[in-house]
Amino acid sequence: MADTSAFLDAIADTTVRGAVASYISAHPDAAPVFASLISHFCPPTTSKKRKHSPLPTAAAATTPLVFAPGISFSVPQRKKLTLALYADRIVLLPASATATATDSDDIIYTVPTRDVTGYMYLPTPARATKSYTMLLLPRDPSPNKADAIVFTVPDSAGAFTGPYADGGGSAGGDVLLRVLADLGIPRLDDEQTFAVEAHRGTKDGYLYFSTRGVLFGFKKPVWYVDRDDIDAVSYSSITRVTFNLTIAVAGTDDDEVEFGMVDQARFADIDEYVRKWRLADRSMAEERRAKNELKHRHQDGHDGQLLKAEQEWREIDGNVDDRPGPDDEDDDEDDEDDENFEVDDDDDDGGSPSESSSDESGGGGGGGRRQQDYDEPD
Repeated sequence: MADTSAFLDAIADTTVRGAVASYISAHPDAAPVFASLISHFCPPTTSKKRKHSPLPTAAAATTPLVFAPGISFSVPQRKKLTLALYADRIVLLPASATATATDSDDIIYTVPTRDVTGYMYLPTPARATKSYTMLLLPRDPSPNKADAIVFTVPDSAGAFTGPYADGGGSAGGDVLLRVLADLGIPRLDDEQTFAVEAHRGTKDGYLYFSTRGVLFGFKKPVWYVDRDDIDAVSYSSITRVTFNLTIAVAGTDDDEVEFGMVDQARFADIDEYVRKWRLADRSMAEERRAKNELKHRHQDGHDGQLLKAEQEWREIDGNVDDRPGPDDEDDDEDDEDDENFEVDDDDDDGGSPSESSSDESGGGGGGGRRQQDYDEPD
């Protein structure tokens, strides 16, 4: 039987490697087939930097694959913490922790790797110098209640330790992306991902649209919904400069999340996304038209009564000349009201920030959930 050690070493997963070795032992003629498959899907690397061991098994509970101290986090806490990636879990520790720290009292947050549904690696918005933010999304039974781990990725992996650290020769993002891929955690963003500024209630942030789903970050709580779980979208409070976007989540009772103050310049991008993935557009649904009509009646106030009166005059024998003339005193008062009319902030659906409010801007909806304030990553 041909030597199989060379191509078996390319299989990082010990369980799969053992199963292939066992099958080849029982069926020696299959060795060339497996060798060709492994060579095709796992070509040997020519980089001398990537020298890391397969995922450890016996030492998984005590040896981190990557130990990254002093990283700036924004969720679950806005402070510098230490990130430790193990084969079976992800752990957050104090910034001063060492790689041998096992005391449960020092653990700030932990989640099994099997419960992490995916991650995003995104350019940090509104930064003068280019940097990246990583989000790890733990599994949650309801897709619109996802919590997250959010941190700024260091430019250099010089302070990293562990078998994936490469002695500090790689960028921090490259090391983390490599270990997450070997852990089997899927990446949720891609080259087609784009972002738009938006508000959720009073919180400003960014909506990221990817082929896998939609994320609102980086304000706590982070909100993510898989694209397949989007029941419908709708546009409302459309003005010359902004509009509101509402996303309804499938499998929930009237669970809609509204994002306000979206720039009209980004409407084409969002609408193309909706059309590309054949998402239902309920902007003209009867219940939404009724809601908007009631809102406008409430906002219009006296103006609405004037329009109604004008229509009644028009319906009298089709004679519009009997309407009150421009010299009537009541009409002068109405003109004055028209000039000074402004939509009151209390009538706004979403309670968008006061500094962003105007007579043309629609408020961002809050989705009906209590939220906590916090700042962006450092």
